[in-house]
Amino acid sequence: MAFPSEEELCDRIKHFERSLLNVMTQGTEADLTTLSRELQDLTEIISKATLEDNPPYTADLFACSKELANRVILVASYMQRIAHLADAAEKNLETKLTTVFNSSTRPSSQRSNLKGATSHSNDEFAALRRWFLEHIDNPYPDRSQKSQLQHELGLSLQSITQFFTNARRRSGWMDFVKKYRDGSVEDTAVLIRAIENQEGTDGTSAIDIPSGACDALTKIREYLSAGLEPEIRDGLEEALNMELKRIAEDKAKLLEQGAVLSDGLLPKRKKAKTTTTLDKPGTTMAPATDIITRSVDLQSNKRLVIHSNSG
Repeated sequence: MAFPSEEELCDRIKHFERSLLNVMTQGTEADLTTLSRELQDLTEIISKATLEDNPPYTADLFACSKELANRVILVASYMQRIAHLADAAEKNLETKLTTVFNSSTRPSSQRSNLKGATSHSNDEFAALRRWFLEHIDNPYPDRSQKSQLQHELGLSLQSITQFFTNARRRSGWMDFVKKYRDGSVEDTAVLIRAIENQEGTDGTSAIDIPSGACDALTKIREYLSAGLEPEIRDGLEEALNMELKRIAEDKAKLLEQGAVLSDGLLPKRKKAKTTTTLDKPGTTMAPATDIITRSVDLQSNKRLVIHSNSG
């Protein structure tokens, strides 16, 4: 392994510590992800250097790196504790607010005022959720976008920042990043755009999409769109209608090719390169190098199952 010079490595260690302090006070989750990768690189370099017969660095640098590691561990433990306390406080606040809003001991006029205030707040945060859905490949509004949202919705910048931080975590978006792109926000944006392109075309993609990624993205969308007003969900409904239209067109093509309904309404094809199999228990398929199974629900609740062997 080619090791960087001691001076270069020392500069990287110092820069990392300065960056850590900046990110803690005014950074984003994307900045933390970048910083995490830098820490992994530094750890790998120093760990491998200690295994060399003739270590490329002095004892002072190893001591410096050890001190940094101890400080990072200490800071991380406190940040984890703070996050735990924040979650507990947030849940406690939500419980208290729910109790207050649902209280039947208040005069009707006061309860009416509370209901109006709650609805207004929901409208504002619904707009933020819509923004998240529209920018789901990179739900990190920059300062200009946050200022625009602040101007349009009347929310504080702190509230907007906190909303997106919570939404990325609670919707499963951050878990998606870690699972399918190893913590890289940039690579995740490429993956999500590829999934969206695949949904809008013939099902092909320029990159390999990991198994389960499409379903995971759908769940994130469902979480964010749950409870939104119908007009906010128009985009999702339009996409669903397009998919249903595509399925209907595929169904028509399959019927034209002589596909067989499970109730036997259509005659079986006498000569074909495909093997038609009814969807019954115990039925086996002929071996093939590539087996494609497509199911279409007909309007009459009949199921059409086509097994085509190619090879």
